[in-house]
Amino acid sequence: MPTLRTKEALDRADARFRKQEQVTRERDAVWAEYVASYHAIDTKTARLKTMRLARVAADEASVASSQVIALHCRKPRSSMSRRAGVVR
Repeated sequence: MPTLRTKEALDRADARFRKQEQVTRERDAVWAEYVASYHAIDTKTARLKTMRLARVAADEASVASSQVIALHCRKPRSSMSRRAGVVR
């Protein structure tokens, strides 16, 4: 039969064990929350990068097409103004 002293020691050891289990559960929960937030940030960053690259590509295509349109829509110079010395 356990004596009072061993019973108290067992109770203390049991309390320490339960406290350590609680700390471990809390630590695991905090770690899971950290990992989830990291993945959320990583996903959002990837989405924003994709959107930025698409916007840059669209801007470049728009500039290129406007340059092509500007080249094709430019009015040719009149040969009369060059020959006659007309100043504009």
